This record gives sequence, structure tokens and C-alpha cells, in this order.
Amino acid sequence: MYKPLTIVFAILLLSGCSFKTTYGWLDWIVPWYVDDYVSLNASQEAVLDHELALVLDWHQREELKRYAAEIEVFRGQIATQSWTPRQWLEQRSRIQSHQQRLLAVVAPGLKKIITSLSEQQINELLVNVDESFNDYLDEAEERSDEEWAEHWQERTEDTVEKWLGRLTSQQKQLIENWSAVRPYDYEIVRQQGLHWRSLLKQLLKPRPEHQSELTFQQIFMNDPVTHTDTFATYLKQVRLAYAQLYADLHPSLTKKQRQHLDRELADWQQDFIDVANEYEPDTITNDSKELTHGPSDARPEQHAAAGG
Repeated sequence: MYKPLTIVFAILLLSGCSFKTTYGWLDWIVPWYVDDYVSLNASQEAVLDHELALVLDWHQREELKRYAAEIEVFRGQIATQSWTPRQWLEQRSRIQSHQQRLLAVVAPGLKKIITSLSEQQINELLVNVDESFNDYLDEAEERSDEEWAEHWQERTEDTVEKWLGRLTSQQKQLIENWSAVRPYDYEIVRQQGLHWRSLLKQLLKPRPEHQSELTFQQIFMNDPVTHTDTFATYLKQVRLAYAQLYADLHPSLTKKQRQHLDRELADWQQDFIDVANEYEPDTITNDSKELTHGPSDARPEQHAAAGG
């Protein structure tokens, strides 16, 4: 349930799914993600439909052409400049600003749903959040340092190849060396997860309105206050490690890889423009409107794995 739209968009960026196709199914996909964590009643589902329609209307109208313009600038820069780690971090900050605008629009509707949850639904949500986090911890704890290095190497190679095409032996070696020293601290991640769950439980308890609002903003707007000091430091180290990797890879790109990267970026840019140009003002009233996603148990098999 946590930041469902931004999660979906992140999956889209890393998957082979067609953006145009999947974007049109977001009014189905987001309720499925919510349903994984809490079962809503008919009234709450109607609120979710209405609030989601508002967000998608705004996003298609306002944001997609902004994304396309951002890619246009990036394509010119990446083709002509040698990028430093600092420049990669600045680019990440620009991308994060898009996420923050999205979260700001999502937050009011999400709060409406959260504050409408019954005690039984709150317990269901907490149990599912705990189960999801514990599954991650169990898997993470079983991995040795060597297995983590192999995991980072495979995942990073797959991601980079999506953008560049086939990697050279030099590039694979660079990623392998990087993966062996990529920062990871199981205990810091575990403590941060426990801290976030504690904040979530505070949010779901009856509290004075001003306190509830503060906690809500901290959790769902990704306020740094939600980070422990050690996790904040750790997060900076991880982001810098990735920025250094991308800076090290950039000079090694072949002509063919640069062309591949530009085509990939151009395809995303055009998809954003095309979907934005298809925008038609929706008639959304203050009353909850019913969309076409239907009940959560009616999901078509071909869309059950929307991540691609």
C-alpha cells in the first residue's frame, strides 16, 4: 500500500512492459497493490477509485510532458559530457523532485483511505506489512557476503544492459569489482524497517489531528525524519556508490552502446509525449466515481503480473 503509484512507475522503468499499455491499466493495477495489504469495503473502494482518477488525470495532463522535456535535456547532456558522480547525484535529485510532486498529489487521497480503516483493517494492514518485511529479512539474512556480491552483480548487469545493450568484458569486470564493495548493512536496514513500522503503527492509532498529520507527512512524503541517523548515512553511501559506478561506466561506452542508450531514452520520451497528447479531460465530480477495474478478484490473468 505504501506509495503504490511511485512503485508502479519504478517497475515500469525497469521492466520490459510497454509504458503505453500499462499506463492505461493503472486504474486496475493500483487497486491490486492496495488489495495485497488491506481489504477495502465497497465505500472505501469507491473513494480509492475517485482519488486515483484525480491523480491519473493530473499526472497525464501535467507530468508526462515534463518527463519528456527532462529526457530531452538528459539525452543532450549524456551524449556530449563526461559525467562525474556529483552530476549523477544531481540527476537523481531531479528525478526525485518528480516523485515528490506525485506524492504530494497522492497524499490527500491516501490519507482519506487510511483514516477510514476499521480496527480489523488496521490489523490486517500491519500483519501484511510485517509479513512482507519479514520475508525480505529472512531472505537477506540467509545470504553470505559472496552471495550478496553475486546478487548485486547480476541485478546491475541486467539493469545496465536494458539501457546499453550487450556489455563489454571490461564493463562486466567493472561491475563485478563494484559489486564486491557495494555498501550493504543488514542490521542498519533491519533497524530502519523496524523504525518505519513503528511510525506506521503510531499513524494508525487514534491521535490528535495535528499529530496525525505530521506523522502522515513524515511517512508518506518520505521525510528524512523517518530515517534513523545510521540509515541516512548508509543511504548516502549507497547512492554515491551507484553514482560512482555510472560515472566509471560512461567513458567506456562504445558507439553502438551510445546509440542504443539514445534510442531507449528517445522511446521513453516519445511514449510520454504520445500518452500526454491522448489526454482528454475527465468528468470527475466530488462524488466517488466507479471505474472499470471491477472487484480485485476479477483481475485478468494477462495483467496479474503488471511488472512485465
